[in-house]
Amino acid sequence: MSVQFVKDKAREISYALVRVAFYIKRDHLRSRLEDLAVEHLEKAALVSVDNNQENVKQALASVSVLDGLIKLSHSIYEIEPVNATILVRELDSLDSAIRQSGNLDESLPDLNSIFKIKNLELSNDYLKENPET
Repeated sequence: MSVQFVKDKAREISYALVRVAFYIKRDHLRSRLEDLAVEHLEKAALVSVDNNQENVKQALASVSVLDGLIKLSHSIYEIEPVNATILVRELDSLDSAIRQSGNLDESLPDLNSIFKIKNLELSNDYLKENPET
């Protein structure tokens, strides 16, 4: 995903967080969520300018903290379920984009070749044990 996607998505999430925080009754939680929304935007912007490992890790940590805070706020009835669901989904999308921009998406091993070999060995053993089939 593009650098512009990371910037746009971070801005959208930060905006939504500030809007949702307005309705939170607990002062400390509201101010913390607002502060983290701005901090999150800054860290995502750093990734879009320079995607070195340190910037990427800080942005991912910011996403993780926001995810936890949103889930906590939902659990204590400070954020509506639909808003929490949307925010978490959007944070997951941003997390994935940040990982891609920082080349943290490590490719999974190709297990297909391992299982093909193993299945072939098993089928050969079966044929040896059951020559009539």
